[in-house]
Amino acid sequence: MHTKPITQTHTQASINLITIILAIFALSASAQLTIPLKPIPVTLQTAMVMIIGLSYTPSIAFSSTIGYILLGSIGAPIFTNFDSGIAKIMGPSGGYMMGFIFASTSMSYLRKLYGDSLVKIFLYSTLGTIIIYLCGVTWLSYFIDFKIAIYEGCIKFIPSGIIKIGLVVAIMSYLRKK
Repeated sequence: MHTKPITQTHTQASINLITIILAIFALSASAQLTIPLKPIPVTLQTAMVMIIGLSYTPSIAFSSTIGYILLGSIGAPIFTNFDSGIAKIMGPSGGYMMGFIFASTSMSYLRKLYGDSLVKIFLYSTLGTIIIYLCGVTWLSYFIDFKIAIYEGCIKFIPSGIIKIGLVVAIMSYLRKK
């Protein structure tokens, strides 16, 4: 029996897969830390999405967020309150989850292209939050009036969004020192 030696490409692919699995796990765990507001709860998912976008390559950030959504949509109980299913993606919070993909990938590209000073981390995190809110409110407006969606899906989340951006900047500052 001939076995091929493990090449660096195979090793890197394995590391990437493990990284994506760990990121999906982190997203799932952050989804369970929640304040149950209606129609959209406050979770730490958006902060984790930002950390993923600021920590990994664009392809890993994309794969992690889309992998999270796909696993949850096919029944893995990884969404907020251990929920799952395609109905969750198609429900009021589905736009926010789709925003995770765009936010994490965009943030990762920006970090790759322009660097990651603390000011830039703050700006990328702000942009990521805006992307998530924009996708979320747009989708939410299919369920409720657009003006109400702006308030219920964005305005009332601004204070927690600012706190999460601060948290992400602090975490990334700490990680950069390590």
